[in-house]
Amino acid sequence: MKYLFHLFFACVLIACPFGLGQDQASPASVIELIANPEKFEGKLVSVQGFLRIGHEKHHGFEATLYLHQEDARNLLGSNMVLVIPSEQMLRDQEKIDRIYVVLTGVLRFVPSANGSHSAVIKDVRSCSAWSDPQRPVGEPHPKASKQE
Repeated sequence: MKYLFHLFFACVLIACPFGLGQDQASPASVIELIANPEKFEGKLVSVQGFLRIGHEKHHGFEATLYLHQEDARNLLGSNMVLVIPSEQMLRDQEKIDRIYVVLTGVLRFVPSANGSHSAVIKDVRSCSAWSDPQRPVGEPHPKASKQE
């Protein structure tokens, strides 16, 4: 019986490691991050949006996560969050630039030059493709439509 108790306890420890909640990202929308960045200050967040990665002459690479593709096309700064791209994002740039992504990183509430504050996602843990505007996830694949 004592053996079974220890076996059960070991399985629980393996299935539920200590500190599990510390590394879990809070789901958020671009809108929430823009409207209430102080609510997410220093927290790991997971957010979906349209990503643009660019090279700035004086700052190196920078990325911007927009609410929509149209916001990126029209450079609507009020509908975006700055992102400090990770090395992995820069390596994957061809796969993730100008598409919708799921991005997980730490949000920082940074003072701007004009006295306001901006939401910036730093320490990006992951950034993966979610939906390509050329082939949206919500539309059936052309081959699938022909088979039906």
